[in-house]
Amino acid sequence: TKLERLYMSFNDFGGPLPGNFGTLSNLKEFYAYGNSFTGSLPSNTELEKLSNLVEFIIPNNYLEGTIPSQFSSMPALEQLSLYEQQSEGRLSGALPDFVNSPNLWYFDVTSNFISGTIPESFMKNSKYFSSTDFSVSIDLGDNELKGSIPNGLAKFSSLALDITGNGITQISPKFCNLDGWMEGVVGDLKDTPGSDPCDAIACAPGTYAPNGKQENPDDPCEVCQASKDKAIFGMKTCMTSQSEKDILKELYLLTGGEEWKKDDNWNSDEPLCSWYGITCASENDSDDAGVSKINLEDNNLTGAIPSWIWSLPFLRSLNVKENEVAIDFLGLDQAANTLEVLYLSETNLDTLYGISQASSLRELHITNCGLSGPLPGELFDMGETLESLYIAHNSFTGTIPAKISQLTNLQNFYAYDNDFQGQLPTELGHLLMLKNLILSENLIEGQLPDSLSELNNLELLSIYRRSKPGPKLTGVLPAFDKNPALEKLYLDNNKISGPIPEKFLSSTVNGDKEILLSYNMLTGTVPESLGDIKLLDLELEGNLLTEFPSSFCNNKDWMSGLVATSCNAFLCPRNTFAPDGRLTETTSNFTGSNCTECEFNTMLVGQTTCEDEVDQRNILTNLYSSMGGSEWVDSTNWAKDDDVCSWYGIECNDVKQVVRILLSNNNLVGSPPSELFNLPKLETLDLSFNPTDIPQMENLEKATSLTTLRLDATRLKSFNGLHDAPSLMFLDIRFNALEGEFPVSFSKLTNLRDLNMAYNNLNGMLPQSNILDKLKYLKTLRLDHNQFTGTLPTFENNYALTEVDLSANQISGVIPDDFFTGATITNNYRIDLANNKLRGTVPVALAKLDFVQLYLRDNQITSLPTEFCNRYGWVDGRVCLYGCDA
Repeated sequence: TKLERLYMSFNDFGGPLPGNFGTLSNLKEFYAYGNSFTGSLPSNTELEKLSNLVEFIIPNNYLEGTIPSQFSSMPALEQLSLYEQQSEGRLSGALPDFVNSPNLWYFDVTSNFISGTIPESFMKNSKYFSSTDFSVSIDLGDNELKGSIPNGLAKFSSLALDITGNGITQISPKFCNLDGWMEGVVGDLKDTPGSDPCDAIACAPGTYAPNGKQENPDDPCEVCQASKDKAIFGMKTCMTSQSEKDILKELYLLTGGEEWKKDDNWNSDEPLCSWYGITCASENDSDDAGVSKINLEDNNLTGAIPSWIWSLPFLRSLNVKENEVAIDFLGLDQAANTLEVLYLSETNLDTLYGISQASSLRELHITNCGLSGPLPGELFDMGETLESLYIAHNSFTGTIPAKISQLTNLQNFYAYDNDFQGQLPTELGHLLMLKNLILSENLIEGQLPDSLSELNNLELLSIYRRSKPGPKLTGVLPAFDKNPALEKLYLDNNKISGPIPEKFLSSTVNGDKEILLSYNMLTGTVPESLGDIKLLDLELEGNLLTEFPSSFCNNKDWMSGLVATSCNAFLCPRNTFAPDGRLTETTSNFTGSNCTECEFNTMLVGQTTCEDEVDQRNILTNLYSSMGGSEWVDSTNWAKDDDVCSWYGIECNDVKQVVRILLSNNNLVGSPPSELFNLPKLETLDLSFNPTDIPQMENLEKATSLTTLRLDATRLKSFNGLHDAPSLMFLDIRFNALEGEFPVSFSKLTNLRDLNMAYNNLNGMLPQSNILDKLKYLKTLRLDHNQFTGTLPTFENNYALTEVDLSANQISGVIPDDFFTGATITNNYRIDLANNKLRGTVPVALAKLDFVQLYLRDNQITSLPTEFCNRYGWVDGRVCLYGCDA
């Protein structure tokens, strides 16, 4: 093949790399950041065929095994990046010496399990030894290396070497005199009285720093009061042998203990086990050791939980939920054999990186932490122990991965109110221990997998969609005839169609059942076999059902006993309706049925309204005539065929209801008629790039199913009415002549995911927290090429937001210190602030993010934190090539 460059980063490619990788014999550059590749790296035999390979970049995947020795004999190789493999075994084995790869200047194998010593011959033939204007970068941090740094590396005049988080026990003093090392920090510390220049390479034994080294003169390595590993360089936490009481005193100090709601006996000489929230293994308050549980829930903790909390030798449970406190998992491996329960819900947790080190963990609670992006692969490495996973009220996206089947002991999975999408994997059927599966208020769609019927222990399945618009469950209703433990089934407010299966719930006739199937598209007759269930609350209103067996009226205990009052408590009969489609406690006065006669005959039971069916043909014909249909570019079948679903640009669902109108770039003129939004199932309206004349949108409050509205390049003149569409998820109104300030009324569009208002004449202040905080699902915000002024908002509470374009405005002031502080570390962000009037420096807090495309050109920015210059995942990896110049 002639292929020289292959870029496939940030997708979801999986499976092993091809065994015949060497057939890409002309390959020079291979980029596969952030996918799901498994197995091993290409073999020595295959690599030998890649004699032209210059860049091989495949970090953040699921590879394991050793690093092939052939990488040491690739003369053209310049960059090799393998960091943060997510597999259980990660990359392991010995470190290659790269003796015959003289052009290599960037190597990153951070956060793997590479062991042994650094070879004495490591990079001994590098061509960059004497280079002073080009820094070689070697990242070996967070592995299992031991021994010393090879003396031969002292030949490098400029080297950024990371050996922190290993077991390195010796660093020659000669390295501490190399001023160009560590991006010049060695030289800076030499010129700083009281500083040790060696700390720029790695903190001395008995000291530590968050990154294992001193990165500037103002942040020295801290002394560990008592260290078990006094000989180890580059510690990121105190591998402490402090007493348990000393550790908890540090916890008290660093989390604002004096302001806690309760702090009885804390920071005192009273027995440790008598301190508020502390339980010891002995359960004896008079003991002074053996802390097994810490419960400081909702206690006004602030600051950060010190990482040495994990060194408590008997710690089984930590509960710091509902506190404004940061927490990470550095050093969590110290608790690997003891820690079983973590309650971290409603804290400032911003990443799950390192959680798999807790190899004994049974319960993980991270509800409402503002986490976003795909579900981290590390969670699936905990299959041997994890029983309960609570991740509700976050902003996780993507599909539920098939790898969830690895959690073979999972019993409880609560993922309510995230943004998971797509179909459920059939692999859910492998979770044979599962009891409670809660996925309601996500964007799950398509057919439910039959494998759910194989879950013998399933007690609760909840995937309802009562408030969140967008794609929903479709297809037929599974029979659930092999789920004997099933007691609660909540599938209401979806688009499930077809008849209820004859064997529905046939294995679960005993016990109290609550089955919610209301507001779907179920048809036909309710199966008589359901009458065998003694205690049943079965909600079926708002479907297309035509009949139910009269024998159901004899089940007096059904519907919480209301059937004993009237059979209408099950469903309103034909030709009647009620607001709930049946008699309920709120509609019943227990003297009548409360199902009201309709003015016309209807064949359906359980109706919630008796409004006449909408005349779709009349509405669309009016659209055609009012927007110049005779001059459209394509008007195939319009106003001719009786079947509106055959008209150009019209798409319908299975029951012939209009769901999409797609008339982009079709020479529409005038304005759409207001009754267009009376179409009850309309989800998408695209009128973009037409010479229309739309003064404002009217009647949008009737468009209760509308999720996508595209009015870009339509000469739209006003925002009026747009905020009345509560279900909107995607709104595009760019390329118009809209004027004025950002509309405060847009705070009502609480389901928005994508808002594009670029290329208008908008002015005034950018939206601030009073608006933005209500747009909790917003992922993309484009306000570029307007005339906005004032200062930047912080976006600190917009946890789902990953793309912001505010370029080409008149925004001034400094970038706030808390800009994007709520961001999830491992997500991929695009932030464009170019061509404004911003000044000063960029907040160093952004350096915590792994993958950022940050655009700042044509401002008055005077400096960038040096921490940005080694964020090799930034700007599509170009920081790796050009440092901060990228």
